[in-house]
Amino acid sequence: MSLKILDGLKFKNIDTPLHRLDPRVKLLISIYFFVVVILYGSEWRGMLTISMIVILVEVLILAVGRVAKSMLNTLRGAAPIILFIALLQILQLFTYTQPGELILYRAVAYTVRFLAFLASFSLFFLTTMPDEVGSVLTSLRVPYSYAFAMVAAIRFTPVIAGEVQQIMDAQRSRGLEFEKGGLIKRLRNLTYVFVPLIISIIRRSYEMAEALEIKCFGASKKRTSYRALRFTATDVSIAIIASTLFLLAIIVHHLQILQGLP
Repeated sequence: MSLKILDGLKFKNIDTPLHRLDPRVKLLISIYFFVVVILYGSEWRGMLTISMIVILVEVLILAVGRVAKSMLNTLRGAAPIILFIALLQILQLFTYTQPGELILYRAVAYTVRFLAFLASFSLFFLTTMPDEVGSVLTSLRVPYSYAFAMVAAIRFTPVIAGEVQQIMDAQRSRGLEFEKGGLIKRLRNLTYVFVPLIISIIRRSYEMAEALEIKCFGASKKRTSYRALRFTATDVSIAIIASTLFLLAIIVHHLQILQGLP
């Protein structure tokens, strides 16, 4: 699996209206997209239609934030997972009595829905600073220790992915080939990546633990944030518009207004 899938967790520090939007509003919009895609999941036509609409809208929104390319890299990096999901659906041709054409349509619908899920997460993480993610979690009454763990994971996941790539490049320069041989040989070759990677992760963990000790992490039960989250008129307006569209999507689904949707 390509490490490009983790591009969706890399914050891009760009001054755009989308980046300046309150992170709570961006999280709300991402949740709305996620819920809508699940809502229209009972029948392949509705699933496929709404997933394509969601992906299109998310690409347009991310284009405003000038990070659409990173999101597309994430979708390309997820190609092995996408193929696996499609394969699982196609295998039903041999186990179910449903028409083969219907199963193929469902395979496409589930694949596109997975892309919509990835795009929903990318919308939030690509345009939100990790510190702001922590502020959002603490504003939702999540204990600071858990919020810090989440922020640390977001920060270090792309770093660890970069280290994996560096280790693989170093091993290739020594003559190790990851793409050749049978399955057992390929898995055995991956041990030459995992061992140095685990050592590096343990070393980073000790360094972070020492840094937290020096800064007296957890000494104060009531913490304050350097950057306080404040809603602006623009944030409120966009939240109202997003909530209105979300309610409209629920009404359309409930009343089955659009032909072809469940």
